[in-house]
Amino acid sequence: MKLVNLGYVLLITGTILIMNQYVQERKEVVTEKNKISYTLQEQTGYLKKEVDTYDMILSIPQIGLKKGIYQKEDKRNNIEENVTIHEQSNFPDQENSNVILMAHSGSGKKAFFNDLDKLNEDSLIEFYYQKTKYVYKIDHYYSEEKVGTLVIQRDSTKKAITLITCSQKDKSRQLVYIGYLIDEIKY
Repeated sequence: MKLVNLGYVLLITGTILIMNQYVQERKEVVTEKNKISYTLQEQTGYLKKEVDTYDMILSIPQIGLKKGIYQKEDKRNNIEENVTIHEQSNFPDQENSNVILMAHSGSGKKAFFNDLDKLNEDSLIEFYYQKTKYVYKIDHYYSEEKVGTLVIQRDSTKKAITLITCSQKDKSRQLVYIGYLIDEIKY
């Protein structure tokens, strides 16, 4: 009888040890998941905050620009206050799209494209739209005379982004930067 009781005690002790180990491993998994979740929230926190107010976000890491953009029809979509999406712009989820963005350069807090002249053909542009991050790489840039209209020189068989601003060196000219899509990342 004592042998049977000893067997039960060993069985119960073994079960408790195994369950304790399982619980500890499970706690570690949950803790790790929480760490990952927190890290993702930290990394996308600004984006989540901006998405609540803006319809799109433009980010150019090389020059430290991150700015929300309103829909074309929104009265706040104007060059005097914000980075503006042009009325003839397409959205990046459309075939062979061209996202056309314009902003002031020069001095003042509304000169969002002030540092575009620091971009080169290796510069990356990030555009957040409908839970997708579109990454473009500058392909070429050029200067055009300001005459009220502009011919955009791009490959129309590729998805593109076009950034337009006034030249700071020659106020009669405008700078045009063309980038092509290299990656799409859902978030």
